[in-house]
Amino acid sequence: MQAKTRHSSLLVLAILLWPSLVFAYPGNLTTHFEGEELKATVTSNTDRPIRCQLSAGPDIVWMEIQDKQENFKFAKGYKTHHLSLYCKIIEQKTKARPWRLNPYNTPIPEWNKVIFPD
Repeated sequence: MQAKTRHSSLLVLAILLWPSLVFAYPGNLTTHFEGEELKATVTSNTDRPIRCQLSAGPDIVWMEIQDKQENFKFAKGYKTHHLSLYCKIIEQKTKARPWRLNPYNTPIPEWNKVIFPD
């Protein structure tokens, strides 16, 4: 009976540790206010390069991070709950600065820009 209990305990321990071992998120978003201006920092939680997508309202900015961080400020009125960050590990970094993608190959209107490098 003890062998079954020990096996069950190991199984429960493995299930409890599984999410932290396998699903460690590669990017981290921290925010703070300077006066009324929201500022954010995107950092990496891994020693490999990552590509991240930071979005706020209608604006989306992509960046690649390796051994550094990217800092941003936001248009007036934006709060932390308006932001989202998605990151994934990539093989190698290919871009030096954050960028926007425009699938229609037209200028992005100024009213659509709410994320700014800091």
